Amino acid sequence: MKVLIYPFIALMFVFSSVAGQKDTTKTWKDYMSIRGYVKDMQTSSFSSLVPGVMIDNLIHNRVNIKVYPSKSVTGTFEFRNRLFWGETVSATPNYGDQFDRDPGLVDMSWLLVKDPHVSLLTQIDRAHVNWSNEKWEVRVGRQRINWGITSFWNSNDLFNAYSFTDFDYEERPGVDAVRVQHYLKDGMSSVEFALKPSRNSNDWVGAMMYRFNKFQYDFQLLVGWYNEDITIGAGWAGNLKEASFKGEASYFHPQESFADTSGSVSVSTSLDYMFKKNVYASIGYLFNSGGSIENLSLTNLSALNVPVSAKNLMPAQHSALTSVSFPINPLLNASVVGVYSPGLNFLLAMPSLGYSIANDWEAALFAQSYFVGSDFTNLGNGVYIRVKMSF
Repeated sequence: MKVLIYPFIALMFVFSSVAGQKDTTKTWKDYMSIRGYVKDMQTSSFSSLVPGVMIDNLIHNRVNIKVYPSKSVTGTFEFRNRLFWGETVSATPNYGDQFDRDPGLVDMSWLLVKDPHVSLLTQIDRAHVNWSNEKWEVRVGRQRINWGITSFWNSNDLFNAYSFTDFDYEERPGVDAVRVQHYLKDGMSSVEFALKPSRNSNDWVGAMMYRFNKFQYDFQLLVGWYNEDITIGAGWAGNLKEASFKGEASYFHPQESFADTSGSVSVSTSLDYMFKKNVYASIGYLFNSGGSIENLSLTNLSALNVPVSAKNLMPAQHSALTSVSFPINPLLNASVVGVYSPGLNFLLAMPSLGYSIANDWEAALFAQSYFVGSDFTNLGNGVYIRVKMSF
């Protein structure tokens, strides 16, 4: 994989240059596109447990480059730069190190500035070559393999599990992988295989998925291995009358103890409905058999620090979600998301406002509040003001 990724990306740029020279009626824009954005976000964080408010700032720049040397071949190269500074940065030793992590085969994360008060980080999260025709598609390199169906929790997302609370990373993380898709004759079915190698022999992920349509529903079935587990799963998407009904389920069983009953299950479902005046509402449920059912307290918060994975999308065994979004006017949109985990007695509230300033400019206000324990003690709050310019 290390040998393949970078030469293929380099070749795409060479081919696009050659192609441009052959046809003088075309410009580089016919063979390459450059898109991206710059965001500035100010954060105010506070808690009932600690006096005062911490003020921080983040400038987030992203560049997306695509090259098109031919109709069947596409090269993609995308990276982001983040500049952190503020009171939390100054108060946290080696603040930038917590973001300078690259789990892929190739380390494509660089902490360019590591100052006690400022951190500057560059990360490449897409670097792949894609070949396709009417029946086949092959992609090699760092990419996002999104096998999830539901909007918030994805039990089938073996390769790119993420936390939906990270609202400032719309693109989601990628992995170093090989992905092959074959589209079947009926035009509504496909078979897909993906392999994510790892520097650690216990962290390989490989799986095969079959997608098809039946009873006016889209279904998917998958089987493979996930780190040290054998996994099987299924997902569906369709309608219950006028509501969208989606779901996913995955079962994980340790390879070394295949004969026992030590497996775990992750199931996520959602219902989405559009009301009058473009009011959009969703409800979701997640079951994590390996999650905790013990009531959290301020002296026992370790369950909240478990890394997100396909096996552990939330720390609780049961989690319920409600989301509502609605336009206040054509330029201003409001939304609120609430998550409650009854076993942990954990509550998360996330309201937001989005305003379209112009075609390429937008402003947004986000907030997150966490509550735990039998008396719902406020664990922390964040208020985020963000301005984004796209290009």
